[in-house]
Amino acid sequence: MKIESKQEQNAISMDRDLSTLVGAAPHSRKGVVSASRAAQVCAKGKVTASPCCAIPGGTSVTLSCQLTAPRGCCWAAIFLNSSEQIRAQGGSVSKTFLVTAHGRHNFICKCICGDKKNIVCGIDIHCGNAPRNVSCIQKGTRGRATCTWHKGRLTYLHTAYQIELSNGTDAFSFPEETPSQDFGSGALSKLDFDSNYTVVVSASNPLGNASSQPLTFMLIDI
Repeated sequence: MKIESKQEQNAISMDRDLSTLVGAAPHSRKGVVSASRAAQVCAKGKVTASPCCAIPGGTSVTLSCQLTAPRGCCWAAIFLNSSEQIRAQGGSVSKTFLVTAHGRHNFICKCICGDKKNIVCGIDIHCGNAPRNVSCIQKGTRGRATCTWHKGRLTYLHTAYQIELSNGTDAFSFPEETPSQDFGSGALSKLDFDSNYTVVVSASNPLGNASSQPLTFMLIDI
């Protein structure tokens, strides 16, 4: 985070990766999600992914498929984005994938007998970047200040930013007002000229959270 005053400019930046992973299950399936593992349970079987369901690029993901009733199914197979990756007999199959491409990856488990391919269950994994290098430049004029910040490298995931302001007694949150790919900004209102304030810009997406270092200032300083 940076603050520009009449006499000097103090710069504080932050570079942090968060390891919290979360996933969302489609309404048509029953999902079981933990910090690094998720399972989609369907009528014909279950697909488990670890880790899941939002991951950074270069992550190895282990996919497992377990059929509820393996009889009548010649092969259990895992498909990635409609392309068969592996098949095995016995009602279950597992494989570890190195995911490097950003975006959405659709893993489907299918039962194969001859030319027939029936879908058993599936799971989506999103590959992107955690928020990093969040910084803020804050300028104030007559009780009103505007924070702007550089968002760092592209996350490839929906990322929400907000400004968190406190004066030791009250805490306020201000949303991002002018979203863009590279920069964000938000206005601070109703500031007391005699109070000390602490400002933090936070960013969050399915991979986790990142925050700029806290910065304390008074309006008289800016």
